[in-house]
Amino acid sequence: MPYLNPTDELTARITNPGRGAFAAMLLGEVGFNLTSFQVGRGGYLTADPVRVEPIDPNATSLIAPIGTNLPFTTIEQPIGPNIAAPICRIESGVTGYEYGLGELGIFATWLMHQTSPSLVGTEWLFAIAHFPLLGKTANHTFVWRVMIAL
Repeated sequence: MPYLNPTDELTARITNPGRGAFAAMLLGEVGFNLTSFQVGRGGYLTADPVRVEPIDPNATSLIAPIGTNLPFTTIEQPIGPNIAAPICRIESGVTGYEYGLGELGIFATWLMHQTSPSLVGTEWLFAIAHFPLLGKTANHTFVWRVMIAL
């Protein structure tokens, strides 16, 4: 019985475009800010919701996104300048998220891009997390603290 399997751990990954942006940023070729997050109904196996799907590092969107991107509550620097921790919060009473959630996406916006200036102002998927099924109702507040290290 799949529902008796042990629960997988959350998995998270910076996308390949995110890794490339980090490298280009260190060379002064691009600049970007982490700007928003989105949740989705993908990320876990439908037939065995305690298991997570592998993350596609080339993904440009979530598997089954819900709603629009939401702003971070804040972005902390808990250890020093090389660690960023965006706080992703969906308040209780906020409707439209009453689903089984299994994925979280962190989005960034280009501030500067030397090779493609037309990308400035464009938002793109920086990182993804998949986790076992979480049930969200209008009575729940969900908070994720995402740690990103350079």
